[in-house]
Amino acid sequence: MSSKSGPPGDIECGIVRSVNTVMCDFLADAEALLAARLERVSLDDISR
Repeated sequence: MSSKSGPPGDIECGIVRSVNTVMCDFLADAEALLAARLERVSLDDISR
């Protein structure tokens, strides 16, 4: 009996899920950093 619990695609799906989790965390962090930066920038700063 094989130690795998499903078809080979299940391994790939696990990897994809892990990558998606990391990317979602990365994007949330990037969004928070951008929002914090934009709070410190005035329209005058942008127009220069």
